Amino acid sequence: MKTPTAPLAKLKKPKLMMMFIIQFLILLVIIASAWVLSASQLTLMSIGIGAGIFITPNAYFTYYAFRYAGARAAQQVAQSFYRGEAGKFILTTVLFAVSFAVVRPIDAVAVFAAYIFFMAVTWMLAWQITK
Repeated sequence: MKTPTAPLAKLKKPKLMMMFIIQFLILLVIIASAWVLSASQLTLMSIGIGAGIFITPNAYFTYYAFRYAGARAAQQVAQSFYRGEAGKFILTTVLFAVSFAVVRPIDAVAVFAAYIFFMAVTWMLAWQITK
């Protein structure tokens, strides 16, 4: 007599590409709106830098964190998450440091505002997509 086996769980990968596309479109809308409202070149550039500092490390994390799936690859999944998170932290730190050291002048308020705004956008998108 055969022992019944439970069906394998199939977890869907998050719709991450959709999140990145939406973030990019939001960035374009923000920059276009700021340009129409006669924001300075410095502010526009700083908004782009702040958004880039947020989006680039998150793309790095996403690439590494979701490379493996399944119970058989549990150790690889954990290692890829650790690598992705460590790389994200280091990349974020380096991008902030390089931006403030190399780009002169820079609007620090616009950089941090864009970074924080895109962090909030990501949380909202993740909440909407996983709902």
